[in-house]
Amino acid sequence: EKLYFEPEELQEIFSKLDGNKYTVYSTRLLLEFLTLTGLRIGEALALTHDDIHDYKLEVTKNYTDFKLTTPKSEASIRTIGINFRCVQIANEMKLLKRINGINSNIVFPNTLGKHQYYTSVRKVLEKHGIYPTRLHIYRHTHASLLADKGLPLDMIQRRLGHEDDGITKQIYIHITEKKKQREYEVFKNLDIL
Repeated sequence: EKLYFEPEELQEIFSKLDGNKYTVYSTRLLLEFLTLTGLRIGEALALTHDDIHDYKLEVTKNYTDFKLTTPKSEASIRTIGINFRCVQIANEMKLLKRINGINSNIVFPNTLGKHQYYTSVRKVLEKHGIYPTRLHIYRHTHASLLADKGLPLDMIQRRLGHEDDGITKQIYIHITEKKKQREYEVFKNLDIL
């Protein structure tokens, strides 16, 4: 079973979701945000614009089963650093909501300005032929990107809010094996003359 997407696969997914329909384009922005932050889908759907400030994101709530709850575990309550693109996505969502007459402080609301449910997001993916539709794969993709950049396992685990590092280790080991293979290929073809 596929654990994460490669960068080329992400580009293809995002391009399938480009357009001017609110539900499609907001889904694209949500997926990109999930990939850049490693948030669980419920954490992202619970976000308000008040949770984002000074290139930091406060993860203090979760939206699941049609209600706001606390995150999955104590380790899941965290503040993480975000990049310029994440801030840009939040601002794009403000503009997209304004254009579509949606008045909501929720970052990724439905067309009524209420919390979106993850099955709605999955339906958009299915409609556009994007598989797998498991939204957790974007979280794993984030972990793989961090591992590929050489971030230590404990830092990735903390950023993801993991108490158990099983899946993080699995992704981390896979990425480091891929790096080793690339290194072997470089040295196999290294020639000094």
